[in-house]
Amino acid sequence: MYNMKTFETKEAFAKESAEVIARACHTNFKKDSIPTYIGFSGGKTPSPVYRYFASQLAPGMDAHIYGALVDERYVPTTAPTSNWRVIKRDILNLLPKGKKEHTNPVAMIDLPETDKPVDQAVTAYQKHVRELLVGGATFDLVILGIGEDGHVASLFPHSPALSTSEWVAHTMTNNPPVKDRITMTFPLIMQAKKILLLASGGKKKAILDRLINGNEAVTKLPAKKLLEHPNLMIHYLVK
Repeated sequence: MYNMKTFETKEAFAKESAEVIARACHTNFKKDSIPTYIGFSGGKTPSPVYRYFASQLAPGMDAHIYGALVDERYVPTTAPTSNWRVIKRDILNLLPKGKKEHTNPVAMIDLPETDKPVDQAVTAYQKHVRELLVGGATFDLVILGIGEDGHVASLFPHSPALSTSEWVAHTMTNNPPVKDRITMTFPLIMQAKKILLLASGGKKKAILDRLINGNEAVTKLPAKKLLEHPNLMIHYLVK
């Protein structure tokens, strides 16, 4: 079951998408309250959404968010192509700072340790995520983008990771800028209470049409798997 909204302006796209993040948060946070778990994706499309959330909605929000990167390119965290750089720039650096407890709603955003050999990084990240989601917790929200080839996270067409039972995998792509990736997989992503799929630009219209109206298999169009989720929201910015 999915709900799709189309936006004509960047402002409306950023605002309404950021409000989805805010609504997913458990507010009135107290010491023994349940925190909010969010999976964050990098890339250009979610950047204005993150900036709006961090600067306009997060101030004064009484919540604790524990986050994790949905996927990361196998590069140093300081590299221009690192998803972590986007998250740090557009969320962590913009969040309100203060002395009062819970002024900053984000307590932690976990990320793969790309300074380790890739197989070790995958194993360690899966361990971190399992420790994050302790006691059977699931993500309250997972934020995803979609590629022109239909990939989500770093789950590419015909990848062996599309059929894995592991929560985290090493995947590869022939498309630039970075071949090796570390990514959450569908067994983890599909557990989320809500998924927000973000897309922008005229080039994404074709793949969204294929996603919604086509009958291709998940192996060819990985994003098709998301249509099985009971609470999928698709936000598409036309321009």
